[in-house]
Amino acid sequence: PERSIAMYDTGEHVLAGGDLYPGQLVINGIPFSYGQIMAMGDFYETVSDLRNAPADELVGLKQLIEQDTRHYQGGRGAPDGVPDAAWQEKTKGRYLELADENYSHFSPPSVLGMTDPTSKPDNKSAWERFHEQAIAEMRALAAAQPGADVAPFGPLTANAFADHFLTDAFAAGHLVNKELVFSKVRAAMYQPGRSEERR
Repeated sequence: PERSIAMYDTGEHVLAGGDLYPGQLVINGIPFSYGQIMAMGDFYETVSDLRNAPADELVGLKQLIEQDTRHYQGGRGAPDGVPDAAWQEKTKGRYLELADENYSHFSPPSVLGMTDPTSKPDNKSAWERFHEQAIAEMRALAAAQPGADVAPFGPLTANAFADHFLTDAFAAGHLVNKELVFSKVRAAMYQPGRSEERR
């Protein structure tokens, strides 16, 4: 039973981010820590989607994220982990839709020594994309205020979102390439002109 639970869940993403910048990464008036933003990669497709989220949705997600984090911290009186239905409710059905198309959370084929071509993003390319966005935002912020000591909280938000995909690279279930696995299963299980199941 201890091996049948989900690994690298929301609270685990938060814990990977530690207690960096608690309450300093503010989105639509709602304060988050770096680790809490790292967890947002499962609820929003892009940093822009996160930044444009309604405040009430962010408040609800933050409460669930805190509950799930306490669950993974364990100890006496730790709450249960958050079920998919609760994430689904807080995201108005978006959570499972994103999970269905979450190719960008899985590793490139090269991680397992494969060279098969793929067309969808993977966790390496997703991390690079959002990390580069964070760098561009920081450069723009510094250029807009030359010589000033600027607080990089906007770029740090983009970088924390990027780090969701970096931490996915350490999740055992994400070591495979989802697109490649699906294509190999289809090739092995479904052949044109054959109606009977292959055993």
